Amino acid sequence: MKRLSSFVLCGAVLSVCAVCSLSAHIHTAPPQAADLRSSVDSVPQTAIVPVQQQPVRLTEYTTVYEAAGEGLNRVERRALRAKNYAACIDSLVQSHNYMFYPATMQEMPDGVVRAIYADYFFFGLFVDHVEVHLPIVRGGSQYLELLNFDSMSISNYQVSRVQCGWMISFDIADRDTHYHVCFSVSTATGETTLTLITPSVTIRYGGRIGGCFEAPFRMHR
Repeated sequence: MKRLSSFVLCGAVLSVCAVCSLSAHIHTAPPQAADLRSSVDSVPQTAIVPVQQQPVRLTEYTTVYEAAGEGLNRVERRALRAKNYAACIDSLVQSHNYMFYPATMQEMPDGVVRAIYADYFFFGLFVDHVEVHLPIVRGGSQYLELLNFDSMSISNYQVSRVQCGWMISFDIADRDTHYHVCFSVSTATGETTLTLITPSVTIRYGGRIGGCFEAPFRMHR
């Protein structure tokens, strides 16, 4: 009996040790698997370091044609505004860098006067070239066509100051086709007449001149 009890006691001790060993294995296995996944799935992170740049300083230049009108009555202020407008026209003509925007057109000498509502037509005079985008009438058919070309060929340029404003004339060429251009600009009203003599027809346009950076030219050039 004593011998049997010893075997039973030893068996019980071995069972307890086996359970403890299995329990320890169960509890320690997940951390090993977790460490394995962590080492496999880890993605290296890139540290973002903010860089401070020097502030950009913007400088705006504005050309002001009007002189100060403080202390003037309404009549004097209107007269000053007209004087400043005339000075603006003088500056544009003398700059040799301006745009003509047509509002009407007429075939000379007695054609029908047509209104031009599209704001993308223009005649641009620059220091070294001209840009032309104008409607014209072909002979007595009254059929409208478009002149659309740039020319680096400017010759016989003449400008003169007259009582009402300015007279400007010159010749231009588009390949083998030659044109004569004549501007009449009023400094009082801003009315500008462009007479364009082509090989087949003469067209007179009525409109105004303006700077080369006005909205219609920027949009449609």
